Amino acid sequence: AAFLGIVAAGQTLVILMGGIDLSVAAVITMTGVVAGNLMTQIGQVGSILVTLVIAILIGICNGLGVTVLRLPPLVMTLATLSIIQGVLLVYNAGKPVSGESPFLEFWAKDKILGVPAAVWVLGGVTLICVVLLHFTSFGRGIYAIGNNPRASFISGVPTTAIQIATYSLYSFFAGITGLLLLGRTGYSSKTAGDPYMLMSIAA
Repeated sequence: AAFLGIVAAGQTLVILMGGIDLSVAAVITMTGVVAGNLMTQIGQVGSILVTLVIAILIGICNGLGVTVLRLPPLVMTLATLSIIQGVLLVYNAGKPVSGESPFLEFWAKDKILGVPAAVWVLGGVTLICVVLLHFTSFGRGIYAIGNNPRASFISGVPTTAIQIATYSLYSFFAGITGLLLLGRTGYSSKTAGDPYMLMSIAA
């Protein structure tokens, strides 16, 4: 449930802004597959950082598609989903990837003060979202864009920057979930993120 909560926190930001992100399933899968492949090549830290950067870049692409190309979020993120799935098939031929990481395994399986470590991660993500939404101009901008994008733009709200940043943050959260799934199971397959696409919207 903590894994779903992390993804749902990011999806909440996007939905409050009047958008939607269907690429989350592919981002989660991509993170696990790429991190698993890179684990033996550049180590735990390198693979985690590289995959999270890739996840953020995917979010930036989604944001640019919605703001610059003016594509509907549903169309843009669905296209991103298909593109990532295709790239992963070429990258790994659709085979499951194993990746042992004591660091990821700790945060996915172990406990801190009797509470699962993944719940602490969810708590941190939730705190970030609460602070952003209720105590920053960024959060007020998210609500404003969700209520009326045109009026927000005319009022001086940096709508493009906020939308791109929101999609990027959501992809970052999805990347964290993908890494935690890799740490929990020790492997990632091409369908690892599929359950989270509609569940994150519902949650």
